[in-house]
Amino acid sequence: MLDFFNDIIRQVKRYRRVSLSHSPKPFAELFNLEEHEKMMKLTLDKDLDGARQQLTQYLTDMMKDIESTVNEIEMK
Repeated sequence: MLDFFNDIIRQVKRYRRVSLSHSPKPFAELFNLEEHEKMMKLTLDKDLDGARQQLTQYLTDMMKDIESTVNEIEMK
């Protein structure tokens, strides 16, 4: 099971790198330090519901960016 999750993580990282290198959005918009700091603060404050919600939103937004970029690449 751990191998399966490691494979998924490797694939997500690969597609994330592709997305970052081809995205029309500025890097600062794709990598929002404030989002990371907010997740860290919620986690350190042991606000598990808030941290979970923030992480879910972050991952959802990341997947939308990846899908959008991959679709743009495929259309070229």
